[in-house]
Amino acid sequence: SVQYGTLGNTWNTVPLPGERRANEDLPRARIRHAASARFAQYLPWDGAFKGYYRFYADDWGLVAHTAEAQLHQRLTTTLRARASYRFHDQSGVDFFTTMAEPGQAPRASDSDLAPFQAHAVGGKLTLEIPRGRSSSLRELRFEAGFEHYWRTDGLRVNVALWQSALRF
Repeated sequence: SVQYGTLGNTWNTVPLPGERRANEDLPRARIRHAASARFAQYLPWDGAFKGYYRFYADDWGLVAHTAEAQLHQRLTTTLRARASYRFHDQSGVDFFTTMAEPGQAPRASDSDLAPFQAHAVGGKLTLEIPRGRSSSLRELRFEAGFEHYWRTDGLRVNVALWQSALRF
């Protein structure tokens, strides 16, 4: 894909010597390339293994690799479990800096454009309660999940999920 225009967050700033700051100054165009592959394998004990890989590169110098694995397992006729792990590695853009010289352009200090590695480990339980063919409500579904995400730049996030659905 090709992007043109204002490509950054206009409120981001970059530190300068002497405790000063300047606005980020990003190129006005970006050419991005991505390729991905997925696979799924049925497991004979009523489970499935799924995998995913994505390669990304752009003309700003960022190169990234993402790999994910998921294990799905049916525990009973109405209860399923999923465990997942995702790894992401990226090189960062050529002009990322935590301290820019005055007049340096382009410049960015957005941590999402920096070099880092990220990991995510999670799990989810899904309960599906069938309601029968005579009811207009065919299924009730309840899900609960948790994911822990961390990056080598110190960012850590815990995500909890609780949701319900009605299938008509």
